[in-house]
Amino acid sequence: MSGEVLTLLPRSVAREGYRFYFARVSECEDCRLRDACVGKLEDGRLYVVTRVLRPRSLLMCKLVSEEVVPVYVALSPIEVNVAASQRLPEGVTVTYEPRRCDKFSCRHRRMCFPRGVKPGDRLLVLEVLSQVSCPLGYPLLSVRAVPRLP
Repeated sequence: MSGEVLTLLPRSVAREGYRFYFARVSECEDCRLRDACVGKLEDGRLYVVTRVLRPRSLLMCKLVSEEVVPVYVALSPIEVNVAASQRLPEGVTVTYEPRRCDKFSCRHRRMCFPRGVKPGDRLLVLEVLSQVSCPLGYPLLSVRAVPRLP
């Protein structure tokens, strides 16, 4: 998936810049709106609303008991730690491969294993944030990146 995807969101959150983590739920499988709503979203991804459209008519989501409106979403940039022995240039694409780590209380863990990124994902580096002082000695850089899906 690349670029924007048309989907439906509850009216209460349908605004530009709203970010959400998508997780497929069984209640949506038999819904008549499924294809238009969640059909093009990938499970386990973080999205951001890029545009909100005016609905021609209002539709009701049975799951959240709220009216939904059409919006365009894109994969959201995320902050993630990536393996790097040297400084990365912005605009480069890297492969996310999480390191083995048993340091569950490490202050960097959330960025080493962020929501919305899967092992093997290609990430477009938008900004290099900092070098990470890994307690296990892994050479890591903190970057702001967006997944590039086929």
